[in-house]
Amino acid sequence: MRLALLFLLLPGCEILADLFSTDTTVDFTCAGEDTVVIDGRDICDDYEKFGKLDCNELVGYRLRIDGVLVCP
Repeated sequence: MRLALLFLLLPGCEILADLFSTDTTVDFTCAGEDTVVIDGRDICDDYEKFGKLDCNELVGYRLRIDGVLVCP
């Protein structure tokens, strides 16, 4: 665990941190009529409506929209 935390502190080691993570990483783009459904929720729709996501409801997922981490 300490090793994983060390990778988070070092620049450019995000990929290595992903390898040690037990979360599922989903990287996607919400453009136009795109739909991304996780656990029965349309993530793109929620993000467009509220400008953020309720990460407490998406436990076990690391979500990146357009390469930007929005839910750890």
